[in-house]
Amino acid sequence: MLVGSRSNATKSRGFFGAKQVWHEGNLTNVKLNGPLVTIGMNAKRILSWLIFELLLLAQFFNLRRFKPDVLIVSSMSVLTLGTGVLLKRLLGCKLVVEVRDIYPLTLIEIGGFSERNPVIAAMRWIESIAYRSADLLISPLERFDLHAAGVKGVTAPFEWVPMGFDDRLSSAPITDAGAHLADIVDGLKASGKFTIAYAGTIGTANALDPVFEAAAVCRHDRFHFVFIGDGPRKSDYIEEFGHLPNVTFFDRVPKADLQHILARADLLVNTWHNKTIYRFGISPNKLVDYAMAGRPFVTNLQANLEILRLYGNGFVTPEDSGASLLGTIEKIAAMPPAKLDEIGERGRASLYKNFQYSVLAGKLIDAFERCGFCRKATGDLPR
Repeated sequence: MLVGSRSNATKSRGFFGAKQVWHEGNLTNVKLNGPLVTIGMNAKRILSWLIFELLLLAQFFNLRRFKPDVLIVSSMSVLTLGTGVLLKRLLGCKLVVEVRDIYPLTLIEIGGFSERNPVIAAMRWIESIAYRSADLLISPLERFDLHAAGVKGVTAPFEWVPMGFDDRLSSAPITDAGAHLADIVDGLKASGKFTIAYAGTIGTANALDPVFEAAAVCRHDRFHFVFIGDGPRKSDYIEEFGHLPNVTFFDRVPKADLQHILARADLLVNTWHNKTIYRFGISPNKLVDYAMAGRPFVTNLQANLEILRLYGNGFVTPEDSGASLLGTIEKIAAMPPAKLDEIGERGRASLYKNFQYSVLAGKLIDAFERCGFCRKATGDLPR
C-alpha cells in the first residue's frame, strides 16, 4: 500500500473527499486530499503537513486491516516521521525511515533559523525519536549515516538508495513545443555557438547567480547560455540579464522533452549554494536528467561526493564564483567535441547501470533481507 499526498500544485488534479483509492496489480494507492502548495517554506506548506498527518492517522483502521510487515516513512515533512513512530507501535511492524531532506538542519543551515527556535527544537526532538525508533535508515544522501551517528541512541543500519529514474522517458517522443525549442538550440550550434544549458526551477535555492555572472562578464561571442524553466526569480533575472545577446530564456517543458532538448547542448550546468549541509550528500533530479541527455555538466559544488564520481560526467569549478565557472567553461569548450560526447555517454551508461529503479529496488530488498524483514528473494526482479 502506497499512501501519498495531493500537495504538489503542478502535478496533481483536484478531487472531492478526503482520499482517492485505486489499484494497480498488487499495489493499493491511497492519495490523501489537502491544500496545494508551491515552492518555498510558508504557513500554507506547514498547514498541508498538519492536514496530511491527521488524514494519515484517520487511515489507521485501514492500515490495521492491511497488516503491514514493514512501514516506510519519508521525511518530506518531519512530522511524518513522528507519525511513523506512532504507527509502528500501534501496528507492531518494522519501521524504515527514509530521509530525503535533513530537518531541521536544512532550516538552520540554509533557512537561517536559530537552533533556539522552539519549532526547530520540536522538530529536532521528533527527528531523534524517529532515528532511534527506526529498524533501518535509508536516504538518497550518501553520507546521511554521519549525521545520524550524531544522534544519541541510534543503532539502525543505513542503506544509501540514490535518486532513480524512469527509463520509459528514454523512449517517449518529443512534443511539438519541445521540438521547436530543440530546433532553436540546434540553430545556435549551427551558428557556431558553444551552448551551455540549465533546466529546472529558477529560484533562490538554485544558486544561478554565478551562471548569470559568467554570462555577463563573458567576452566570447562563441558562448551562449540557455535557461529552461520557471520559478520565483525568473522575472528578476530576465529584467537584469535578459538584454544580454548571449542569454536566452525558455518556459518549462514536459519532463519527457528534456532529454531531447538537453542532448542538443554542448554543456549543462548545475549550480549550488556551497553550504556545509551538502557534506552529507545531494540528490538532485538534474543529475538524472543531464545523464539521460548524454551530455557533460559543470558544477560549482565544492564537495567530495561519491555520486559525482559514480556518474562520471561532471566537471567541478576550483572556486565558487562566476569567474571560476567561466574559466572552467572555457577549458571545457577547448576540449575536442568527441571527448565531450564520450564523457556525456559515460554518465548515461552509469545511469542505466546504477540508477534504474530495478537496481535500486534490489538494493532495498537486500537491505530488508539483512535486517530480517523478509525471506531471501529468488529470481530476477520484475522490470
